[in-house]
Amino acid sequence: MKNLKVFSSTLLIMLVVVLGGLLFTSNTTIEKSDRETIAELTEELIDLKMEMKALESEMEVRTTVGPDPYMAEIVLFAGNFAPRGWAFCEGQELAISQHSSLFSLLGTTYGGDGRLMFKLPNMKARELDGGPRHIIALTGIYPSRR
Repeated sequence: MKNLKVFSSTLLIMLVVVLGGLLFTSNTTIEKSDRETIAELTEELIDLKMEMKALESEMEVRTTVGPDPYMAEIVLFAGNFAPRGWAFCEGQELAISQHSSLFSLLGTTYGGDGRLMFKLPNMKARELDGGPRHIIALTGIYPSRR
């Protein structure tokens, strides 16, 4: 009878150890899975924040034409003249020698021979009669690529 009690106690201890191990293993697995999920979500969040920051800098919306616009920036202007340092976007030719920085941004995208002359964009077709007109900054802050 004493041997049976020892056997029962041993069996009970083994059962507790096995069940405890299973529970511990189960909890560890769940915690590890949660940790992995949190780590993955954290990485995704960091990636999304970086993408959002890049998009914000690319799509920076300027609501006013400040004293220092970006060179080659195009905005709508309701006046009947182009302010100093700006020109209407009407496809006119400019000398590269007089506007070398602007040429480095526009190149011959809108025309010109690329040796002596280049053209500004022609936005007249996109404007309503009597409405605001597009102007381009001939001078200003030279935009960086990043």
